[in-house]
Amino acid sequence: MTLFPDEISKYDVKFAAWLRIEPRCRSNDFGRGVSARTADALWMLTRQWQVGEFMGDDAASPISVTLEHESQELDSLRLGTSVREQLFGEEVGEVSGPLEMLVEQERPALDWRTRLQIGQRFERLVKSHLGTGAATLIQSLRKLYPVNAPTDAEAESMDRATQRFVRFLAGRVVDGGALLSALEEDQLAANLEDDGVDPAVGQTLIDDLTNWYANLCSLPGSTKPKSWIPRKLDYQFSVSLSDPSAANGGPKTRIAAPDYRNGKLDWYSFTHDGPAQGDWQAQPSITKTPTRIEIAGTASRWWAFEDGATDFGSLDVARSDLAKLLLMEFVLIYGDDWFSVPVLVEAGSLSRIKNLIVTNVFGETVSVQPARRLNADPLKRFEMYSLSLSDAAVGVPPQDMLFVPPAAGFRQESQPVEEVRFMRDEGANMVWALEATISNGIGNPVDGSEAQLERVQRRYEAEIAALKVAIGQLDAQLTTPLSNTERSTLLAERQAKLDRIALLSRGPTAQPPVRHGAIPRYRLATTIPENWFPFVPVQCGPTEDPCIRLRVAEMLRNKDDEEPTDIPAMSRLLEHDPLLWVDEETIPRAGLRVIHTKQRIRWFDGKTYVWLGRKVLTGRGGGDSGLRFDTLIWGDE
Repeated sequence: MTLFPDEISKYDVKFAAWLRIEPRCRSNDFGRGVSARTADALWMLTRQWQVGEFMGDDAASPISVTLEHESQELDSLRLGTSVREQLFGEEVGEVSGPLEMLVEQERPALDWRTRLQIGQRFERLVKSHLGTGAATLIQSLRKLYPVNAPTDAEAESMDRATQRFVRFLAGRVVDGGALLSALEEDQLAANLEDDGVDPAVGQTLIDDLTNWYANLCSLPGSTKPKSWIPRKLDYQFSVSLSDPSAANGGPKTRIAAPDYRNGKLDWYSFTHDGPAQGDWQAQPSITKTPTRIEIAGTASRWWAFEDGATDFGSLDVARSDLAKLLLMEFVLIYGDDWFSVPVLVEAGSLSRIKNLIVTNVFGETVSVQPARRLNADPLKRFEMYSLSLSDAAVGVPPQDMLFVPPAAGFRQESQPVEEVRFMRDEGANMVWALEATISNGIGNPVDGSEAQLERVQRRYEAEIAALKVAIGQLDAQLTTPLSNTERSTLLAERQAKLDRIALLSRGPTAQPPVRHGAIPRYRLATTIPENWFPFVPVQCGPTEDPCIRLRVAEMLRNKDDEEPTDIPAMSRLLEHDPLLWVDEETIPRAGLRVIHTKQRIRWFDGKTYVWLGRKVLTGRGGGDSGLRFDTLIWGDE
């Protein structure tokens, strides 16, 4: 129903501007009730009066904002228990790399592909510096740092792809791994000089190789990042900020990242345990015209044209979809009450607003206080982008400061080089670490199940080869004249050897085929794949205050007529960085995925950084290892 001005008084219709106008239709089409017909000017005026646009108000729009702020710059970084002062260059505030790289970087494994790359690079450097005399030196280096074909013992610990790769390299290139070892032991320069290379030229070769290798990947001093906490499966570090002009460094504001793990580092990753200290450096004041905050081109008045691609009326919102409901509430009702003023701050700095003065269209000036100071009740206090307080910050009031870490925004990331999945097995009452992806000897990611099966097959290759020779001999005997009894005996023996070969080829978890009339056998425990490692719950702490931790248990390999031996892990996380204890609360019911990835970013200064880091992601739920004790199985005698 449309009400004209002369009819409004007759019906005594009254509206409050602060009430929402919600159409009530007799059909499912709400378009007629919310539409604004541009041809009906009187209807538009009535609609404006209806929503309160003609009401006078004492409010005024801001026309100018004067903002004063101060900041502190990053001074040091603490990784675990070690402090690395002036990590961002000799000049405080000079950023030399993303914070993720400095926290996550670890020395990658020296696989055979990298060894080949280093050896080929050094040979090219020798050719470029020595010219015609390079061939003799290269042949000498290949004999001094050779790539030898793997022996039988070495081949047993290599996957087949690595064996083929190393055999192909043997005698054809300098071993880059041996070259790096000689470089670290200061032997390479002496060896080059013994081959008749001028000491200056030899030092140039070494410097060029060192610089090239440093640019290939970020190489910290240790193989394991000092900030990595194995029992919590996350990174822990803190940053310190102080005034560079203060005497003896002055008091420092320390901000900690207690549980950084997912590869996304921002202000919300940090907490602080006390008030800001040190001398703040005042920054030039800013005077600008504020900009109204708009979402998707929404207009603040009825008669303004909006973007045709925006249609909030077509949003499909359920009652439980609070995010969409809040978005619509903000855009349609409160969107014209918010303004923004951009402030340029340096990456790696802590900033706070000292004074904010707003001038409106009537020439009045208003000093705006932070919203968090308007009410002492935390449930009635508005906060945004503020650092959380740590558990130790008891009684510390909220701090008006914003930390902008020197973090990487967009970066290139490889597929997981390694992946270990932690999952809960309620049936066995333990946690399993499953090596889902591992890196083979030439640096390629391979499936963990296939890798462990190949390892088992390599271990039984000698037995399988002997069985095949025996089968060949039986085949030769079967071609000779035999009685029926002898032929039946040989055929049964041949079939038993074939079954044994098939069983060994399938791996240790394979069971012999069930045959009619087979005698059941007792088994103490079922067999688990070799890429599954158990973490069993262990009580720690005093009896009156117990706690539960998960401790890795040894998996033993049982082979006929041999003593049980430990099954080594194939992944870097479980083998090279021994993971012995994990806090019980670290592994949720959904499990965890710990992955290794290579990451690359171009930084502010134009330099490119490449590093190897870890990331902890949500798992894929629980699992069933099939571990059972005291079971009966049926198979061949």
